[in-house]
Amino acid sequence: MCEFSPELQNQLIHQLCSEISRDNERQDLRQALNITNHSVPTMSGTQDYDYPLTSQSPTAANVSLLSQSNLNVFSSLKQLSLIKQTPIPSEILNEFPRMQAHSVSGIFKQLSRAWIAIDNILYIWNYYDGSDPTFYDGINETIIAALVVEPKNKIINGKSFKHLMVVCTASEVVILGLNLNPTGGNVDFDGSDIAKTELMLDTDPLFVVSSDNCIFTCCVGTEHGRIFLGGRDGALHEIDYKPNVGWFSNKRCWKINHSKSTMSYVVPLVSPFLSMSHEESIVQLSIDNSRNLLYARTDKGTIRLFDLGTNGTDLSRTAAMSWQTIQNNAASIARNVDRSNFKSITQMCVIEESESQYLNLFLVTSTGVRLYLTAKGFNYNHETRPYMLALVHVRLPPGFASTSRTKPVNVEKAVHIRGTTLLCCSSDNDSETLWCISSDAFGLQNALQESHSCVDLDQLTWNIIPLDKSPAISGEQLARTVFSRLVDQFSQGRHQFLMLNATSTLIVEKLRPVDQLRELLLDNAGPDNDQVQTFFTALFRPNEACAMSLLLASDDYSTFVHVADWAIQAIVLYGEEPRFSGIRSATSMDQNLSGIQDFTFNPKVVSTPGMLNTSPRKSQQNLGSFLYSQKFMGCCLFMSRVVRLVWDFPLVKERIVHNTKITTLTCTWTQFEVTEALRRVRYLSKVLLKIFDPVLHSLSLGQTGSNYASSEALKVELEAVDHLRLIVTKSEELLAFLVILMDYRVDEILPSLSGSLKKQLRELKFRDFVANDQ
Repeated sequence: MCEFSPELQNQLIHQLCSEISRDNERQDLRQALNITNHSVPTMSGTQDYDYPLTSQSPTAANVSLLSQSNLNVFSSLKQLSLIKQTPIPSEILNEFPRMQAHSVSGIFKQLSRAWIAIDNILYIWNYYDGSDPTFYDGINETIIAALVVEPKNKIINGKSFKHLMVVCTASEVVILGLNLNPTGGNVDFDGSDIAKTELMLDTDPLFVVSSDNCIFTCCVGTEHGRIFLGGRDGALHEIDYKPNVGWFSNKRCWKINHSKSTMSYVVPLVSPFLSMSHEESIVQLSIDNSRNLLYARTDKGTIRLFDLGTNGTDLSRTAAMSWQTIQNNAASIARNVDRSNFKSITQMCVIEESESQYLNLFLVTSTGVRLYLTAKGFNYNHETRPYMLALVHVRLPPGFASTSRTKPVNVEKAVHIRGTTLLCCSSDNDSETLWCISSDAFGLQNALQESHSCVDLDQLTWNIIPLDKSPAISGEQLARTVFSRLVDQFSQGRHQFLMLNATSTLIVEKLRPVDQLRELLLDNAGPDNDQVQTFFTALFRPNEACAMSLLLASDDYSTFVHVADWAIQAIVLYGEEPRFSGIRSATSMDQNLSGIQDFTFNPKVVSTPGMLNTSPRKSQQNLGSFLYSQKFMGCCLFMSRVVRLVWDFPLVKERIVHNTKITTLTCTWTQFEVTEALRRVRYLSKVLLKIFDPVLHSLSLGQTGSNYASSEALKVELEAVDHLRLIVTKSEELLAFLVILMDYRVDEILPSLSGSLKKQLRELKFRDFVANDQ
């Protein structure tokens, strides 16, 4: 252990602050699409830069390093992984030959169930393992739509229900109560606990409402339990109900026509354009739970916006836009693009507030073009409710750039979640191509860049949904939310999608960059090969790749020891060596530095990755400014991302007790967040010495210049490693202490503390403890 240096310790603390500050830069999707004003729309997708994996690396500074072998690595990186395929239960498939009129299918995500309605019988089963097949045959007419929603009141007709199932036929809407009872069994997939439950459906309807001769083609529910139906009459309907009979009316369930009925909550129409047309049928309803907005799309391409109010309990017709207007606007924005690319809309995808505060949704055309819309413009207060629909950006799909050849065609379905879009493109022989377009690999770029890949499927997809839970994000949570997958992969798992076809359900995962590194190590049986080297030197900046290697190793060391060992070996092989700025490395990747210069740490300034202003031993032989190795900077980056969610926040926060005005103290983070951070910090503490063992690096010293300069550089870096270990140790101690407090129900202990101690806890941040030894 070297002599402790407060100056060096402070520099490292400031480096962690700088990394966290840089990662927390929340570039909105609006900025990435270069939209400055909602009245000045923009276009992208025609330049090689927009889809760079076909021609260059994600790091523009590394373009000169590219070769055909590098491009082969790019194209070989998998984006999607099929992790489970479950056949539809045979007893359900055997019913298809008996079908007489109609079948329709869907997914009850809240229940971990898929469903198929064959004529008047509804079949439901667990899509994780095919278990618990259930059927409902209490309806005499053909089923045309179904929905599961949370009830407004858990007690209805004296019975307790956790969910309601809405079943629509041509003449009526039937509402049933259901619960999920735990079975105690296990599934061989890391899914929700709901996958281990048995469906208990009460076959006695709670409510039955006449459809009034309107056929409902789609339905959707909100988090507040509201039930909306889209009809062939072009109107938006809502099913409302009371759990108990009132004093002045025995009517407990009714249907509201929000396009005509005086019973609706709507304000007077401000334009005849907002009125629904009987010639247009609503074919899609989408809810934005993060903003309490409802969108309707008709078969003619008209988009309508309904505002459910701040609390999600109101409804007003806000804006509408005809397809003719959308098409004309898109054609005027993309003047050099054939108008046929905007011929028809196949899907409407909501953009939640966690991804963009300004853009609300995008439309997908049959050729894969994405048309981005805003509902409020860009100059508004956060409290301002949506009041408009405006097309602000046209994003062309891969295939329009000079180096691209393949384009999506015949897009039938699309789904989107936080930077990743999947397109299902049908072909003539009952098969399809699944396109994955994602910005995951590009981090915090000035302009939106996306990679893309295609997977051929031998069957058409009936339904596709994201399985990720996307709750509304509060202001405090939004401050901890970033849009870069390179950052949030340290705290979030893979995006999952469920696909239902004629014979099975498929669970597909979108691989994160760290997962792609894992695939490369497994495919090449280790790190000592060109593919992994390219990942470190051309695909990503070396410090970024080293941080991902540590993330991979910390997740796999207990179950896949060989993968964890390979990840650490990759850091040693490609993490470069420390050096003084006057000594250049033959293998150095200077492209990842914005410049070689002295840099003085300032917590308000984002530092250049890979560089610390270090004075130790600088006077010896006038070696100049010191540059730490990328492996060391990768360790700092890993540490900053592991503690990012806790670093700059108080240990405790005030919370209002539910349904009261009483405030109490509670821990700022969840036990899962603290436990995960502790596990990874402990792993870093374990492997730091292994990574920086001087003996391990002695063979590579001759590559960095004179032996004397190399040895001096190594000594300087090892001194910094010792100080980093002190930071890691203090972080580990505090995280372990928090875990113990949570095990002993700290939320019950905190309110009993004295006022002065409560104040200290509210003001004490994790960073303060680590930096000041509090």
